[in-house]
Parts: sequence; C-alpha cells; structure tokens
Amino acid sequence: NMSRFLHLACQDSPLRRQETLELARILLPVFQREAADQEGIAQEVTPEKLLTAWEQTAGGAAQSDKGKPGALPDEEETDTAQDALRGAGFLDFFDPKEIIRKATVFLMKDRAGTVGAHGVGPMLNNLLADTTSRVHLIGHSFGAKVVLSALMAVQYPRKVASVLLLQPAINAFCFARSIQENGGKPGAYRSALARTEMPIFSTFSSRDAPLTSFFHIALRRDGDLGEIRPAAGPPSKFAALGGFGPAGMLPGESRTTPMLTPPDKYDLSDPNIRLYALDGSDQCITSHGDVRNKFTEWAMVNLVSGRALR
Repeated sequence: NMSRFLHLACQDSPLRRQETLELARILLPVFQREAADQEGIAQEVTPEKLLTAWEQTAGGAAQSDKGKPGALPDEEETDTAQDALRGAGFLDFFDPKEIIRKATVFLMKDRAGTVGAHGVGPMLNNLLADTTSRVHLIGHSFGAKVVLSALMAVQYPRKVASVLLLQPAINAFCFARSIQENGGKPGAYRSALARTEMPIFSTFSSRDAPLTSFFHIALRRDGDLGEIRPAAGPPSKFAALGGFGPAGMLPGESRTTPMLTPPDKYDLSDPNIRLYALDGSDQCITSHGDVRNKFTEWAMVNLVSGRALR
C-alpha cells in the first residue's frame, strides 16, 4: 500500500477517477478514525463518499488567511492546468496533493481531541485542585476542540471561570440537547455548559470561508451535500460551529448577538443563557484567522471581568 500511495501521491499530473478511488481506499483509515469523533453525530465513511466530497470542494474559492494564525489550511488557488481541466468540464481529474493536504485536517482534528483530554485535561485538573486562581480557557479553530475536550476530560473540583471559543472548527450541534441522528443523545460537549461560571462565548462568521464552504463537506461526508440552507440554521448536520453558530440548543439557553466594541457591554443578566453566539459576519471577523482584533479582545474582557465590568 505504501509504494502505491507514494506512486499516486507523487504524480505531477491529476489523478483520474479510478486512481482517486484507489487513493481514497488507502486513506480510508485516517477518515474512519475521525468519523468516530463527531462531537455528537456519527458518520459512515466510504471511498465513494470521499470521492464525492473531493468533487464538491475541488477548486472552491476562499478568502486567504495568509499571515494569520489558524489550524485549518488556507484554501489556496489552484494552478492554471487544474483550472483549465475544471473549466473544460473534466471533473474526473483530481490533484493528489490537494487530497492529501485535506486529509491532514482530519489528523489535526483527531489530535486536538487527544491533546485536550490527555494533555490539557490533567493540567487543568491540577490548576483547579491545587490553586484558587480563576481559570479562563480560550481556543481558536481546532484549539476550541482542545479546550472543550479538556473541560470534559474528568469531573473537576470546581468550575473554570470562562470559555472563549474563537471560530471553533467543531460541529455546530456539539452543545445540542438531543441529536436525532445519534439516537436522541446530547451533543458531546453539552455538559461543558455547566462547567463554567460565566456563559460560554463562541464566535462565528459568514466570512470564514473554510468553516462555511469546506468544513461540512470535506469533514462530514453525507447525503445532504449541496442541500439548501434552512432560513435559520446550518446547511448541514455536519456544519461548523464557527461558520454558522450553535444548533439544536433549547430555547432560552443560548443567545446570538452581534459582536460589540467598548463601551457597549454584553448583557449577561440572564442566568439561563449558557452560550452566547457572537456573530462576527459584519466585518468583525473577516477570515478564519482574523481572531486577534478589537472585537474578540473586547469579548475576552467581558468574560474575564464578568458581571463586575463597569
């Protein structure tokens, strides 16, 4: 398999459909491992579904995150030869390097959960058990999965002070009360809502191209590819929290609000609201990596200062 993988991966010319299916079969263990870790929704992965996902994401334009932090790879522009093939209607040609590049996203996501549960989790437990310090957790992209996996690792002796998720590359249903496709079970991180003193802040933006155009197709291979987005919801049950905001939560336990700047404060007076979805679509967050700015910094100030903010 390794020799055949190297042969397919190192080709300078695009792969034909049959070769792409062969590459999908070789890479299948990587994608199957990720499919078992869905933040609440399980998914069967087959070479044919991978091929469909690669077709859906081939050549999609996205705003560049070049020079900005971020765990998801930038959506780079395709080369002239590949563009010409697509322009001529030859959709059964695939760039092997692009396929492998996208496969690394699954490895990073899987690794984020492992690092959170087995690395950050024990450190967090020590902090909460051995000190009286107020602990604030912040995670960007797959770092949000690190944070939430750590928070869910064990039953801690006390709550963390706050959690700020910046463009989280995790499933929008991760806090859901009940997921029908998963036998009515709650989202995998729902219990995290009760493990923080302050409500969780989670940003999302329609300008985050990887999370709005790529995530739910390439990371969630499913029959509803290309499905029209409902009036108030994600385009797919595999959509990203950082692209579309939370889904499946009970009325009154989450609130969607535009991002604010000083001196406007977030209204945190309702104790029943456990998650604030901060909408950065209006030039507040312009790409996946645009998370260090006055809007996100003010959100952090509100959380760290809490209800004492004047």
